[in-house]
Amino acid sequence: MQGIGVICFAASYAAALLFDVLRFFFHPRLCRVMAVGWLTAGFAAHSIYIFYKALLPVERFLGNEQIFFLVAAWGLVPVCLYFTFQRKQVPFVTFFVPLILVLICFGMEGSLLGKMPEVAEVAHGETTLLWRVLHVVSLLLAFLSLAVAAIAGIMYIRQDRLLKDRVTPSDSAQLPSLEWSGNIARDAIILSQYFLLFGILTGIIAGFSLVTSGQPNPLTIYDPLVFGGLILCVLISVVISKTIWRGLHARERAGLAVMLFIILLFFLWNALLSPNSHWKKTITPTASLQMNQSDGTCHSSSPNAVTSRSVSPNVIGLLFADTEHSEVSR
Repeated sequence: MQGIGVICFAASYAAALLFDVLRFFFHPRLCRVMAVGWLTAGFAAHSIYIFYKALLPVERFLGNEQIFFLVAAWGLVPVCLYFTFQRKQVPFVTFFVPLILVLICFGMEGSLLGKMPEVAEVAHGETTLLWRVLHVVSLLLAFLSLAVAAIAGIMYIRQDRLLKDRVTPSDSAQLPSLEWSGNIARDAIILSQYFLLFGILTGIIAGFSLVTSGQPNPLTIYDPLVFGGLILCVLISVVISKTIWRGLHARERAGLAVMLFIILLFFLWNALLSPNSHWKKTITPTASLQMNQSDGTCHSSSPNAVTSRSVSPNVIGLLFADTEHSEVSR
C-alpha cells in the first residue's frame, strides 16, 4: 500500500510535467490547465500520504530518510502552485517538477533498500523531542529555500541566454524577468541561511538536552549531515557577504545559487549512503526494544538496557502534548 501511494502522486506529478511541456507545441491554455490539475491532484494525494506518516511514532518520523525527502518534495509543490497562479504564462511546472521527482526517488531509495527502522529508539522526553522537531523543520525550510533559489537561478540563466541570442519568447511560455529571478534567488539564499543557523542551534540544544538527562549524545562533527551542514553554512555566509555578493555579476550570483544547492544534494546523498546518527538507526543486540501499542511506552528485554520511558505516540500527539497535560492537571 505504501509503494502504491508513492507511485500514485509521483505519476500525477509526471503527468503535470508532460502537459506543461506540451504547452510549447499545441493548445497552450488547455495544457496549462491540465498541468495545474494534475499537479493539484498529486499534491492532494501526497498530503494524505504525509498525514498518514505523521501518525507514526515521533522517533520513526524524525529519523527516517524516506520521510525527509518526501516531505521536502511535498513542500515544493505549494510554492510551484503559488508562482503558477501568480504568473500564468511562466512554465514553473517544467522547472519545479523534475526536482520534485528527484527528491521522491531519493526517498524511495531508502525504502527500497529496507533502511526504514522497524523499532523506534528510546525516547528522550518531550522537551528533547520538541527541539528535534524544530531542528528537522528548520533544516527542511532551509532545504526548500535553497531549492527555490536554485530554480530561480536556473530560470535567470536561461532567460539571460535567450536575451543574448535574441530569441523572442512565445505568448504561451514566457520566463520571468531577470530582475524577478535574481531577487528571488538572492532572498531565498538569505532565508536559507537563517533557517540553517536556527536548525544548527536547535540541534545543539537537543544534543545538550540528551547530555543533561544523563544520556550520551550520538552526534559528532564527523557525522555526514553535521559536517555537511556546517560546511554549507560557511559557504552561504561567504557567498552572501557584502564584499563578495556586490562584486559578482548577476549571472554569477544565479550560478552560485545553483552550485550551493548541488553541494547540498551531494551532502544529502552522501549521508543517505553512509552510516550516520540521523538516519541509520542501529539496535544493540544486548537490548531488544519493544513498543507497547497500548500505553505508548518503550520497554527493553535486557536488564542492562535503558529503562522504559514514556514517548509521544506520533508527531501530532507531540504538538498537543502540553494541552493534554494541562487538561489532566485541571
